[in-house]
This record gives sequence, C-alpha cells and structure tokens, in this order.
Amino acid sequence: MNSSKRVTMAGALLALTLTACGHPPTAEEQLAVALAEFTEQADLEYQHAFMDLNHDGVEDALVLLAGSDWCGSGGCALLVLKGQVLGQQAEGSSFEVISRSTVTRPPIRVGKSESEGWQNLIVHSDGAEKLLQFDGNRYPPNPSMQPSATPEQLDGANILLP
Repeated sequence: MNSSKRVTMAGALLALTLTACGHPPTAEEQLAVALAEFTEQADLEYQHAFMDLNHDGVEDALVLLAGSDWCGSGGCALLVLKGQVLGQQAEGSSFEVISRSTVTRPPIRVGKSESEGWQNLIVHSDGAEKLLQFDGNRYPPNPSMQPSATPEQLDGANILLP
C-alpha cells in the first residue's frame, strides 16, 4: 500500500506522453505529475500511500517528502492530495494538494474518527503521536502544536506509512 519513489521530470513527462498516446496513466504516474508541479523539482524523493480519506469513492494520497528541501531537524513535510476524477475527455483521476504539514515523522496513521468529512491522521511530531483533524480546508500545518493522540485513537488507527 505504501511505496518510496524518486520522481524525475522524465518520469512526469512519460506519464503525460502515455496519456497523449491513449494509455491512461496509473495513480502513481498521476501522483508523480502532481508532485512535480507542486514542488517544481526535477528530482523528488518521497513515500506515499493511497486511501479514500473523505469517503467520496476516489482514492486520495498521503505523501511524506524527503530530502533537504523538505526535511529539517523536526521532521519532513507531509502532503495530503485529494483524488479527483477527470472529465469525460480524459480517463482516470488526478491529484490536488489540499494540505501541507511540516515537522512530521513516520509512522503516519489514519484514525477511525473523522473531522469535517475527512479521516483524522496521527503523525509522529515533537516526540509524540499527534492528532491531525481536518478543519474543512486542510489539516494543521504544524503537527507539533496539536494534541497528542489518546491510546484509544492509536489502537484504532491503521498505519499507512511506517
């Protein structure tokens, strides 16, 4: 369910080329394109997992970026990308970054409860497991400032990025 990837512009361009040739891009290819556009980087390392976080029937993506541009002493950037079904002219889905959180370390968990229609996330930050609740627009940008997850919340959560 999760994977480490290194995105290059060549990979992103390949995904676009395959789409133009009638081959619908895979979710991984679409994610690579979305990440290359968001980060504006030709070479990007990350871990990712797909899960429908908002119960709309389309898989969303959790991405933990790596490397000196995205990580510091407190952790790395976590992106949440909303999966979107493309129109009738294109097949498949695409991804839009809806949330960016800093100082995040694995494991990244998805809780059983939800806020504003999105499942709660539990991440390691500032030496503790922190609960991230969606506020209607995004997850909190700084997990270290959030409350710690309770033992019950941790017991019911699924690890997506170990």
